[in-house]
Amino acid sequence: MPIKRSQQQAHESLEDFYKRDEWKGGWEIAAKNMLEIIDFLNENFIDTKLIAMTSHQRLCIQNKDDETSGWLVVVQSVGLDGYYIEYKVPNDKAPWENAWIKGTPKSLKEAKKYLVISMLACEGWPGNKELEKLKELI
Repeated sequence: MPIKRSQQQAHESLEDFYKRDEWKGGWEIAAKNMLEIIDFLNENFIDTKLIAMTSHQRLCIQNKDDETSGWLVVVQSVGLDGYYIEYKVPNDKAPWENAWIKGTPKSLKEAKKYLVISMLACEGWPGNKELEKLKELI
């Protein structure tokens, strides 16, 4: 299934959010970059449940449509400077409560790689066949 917007923000699709006319200048570039990330997710995760919220143009990905489950992976475009991608470290591997790891890929190709690594490392989709296929990007 394509990545779906959380029920808390279901009044507008993810694509429509990033296509808003209000995005100008660097924000417009960032929004276009985020649409490329959404396209990548939609092309590669046909059967996987991916739920997302947006927060200040960030794409906050969950594995459940439940506002209490928390974000697992967060993707943000910083326009021409690339992306910020971060994931929540699983509790049994975290050095402290609520630990996150952040990376700064400089290209879409690198961002896809970081996204796959983040989805694997956060352990939000254990044993997922579609995610396993994408290990070749790493």
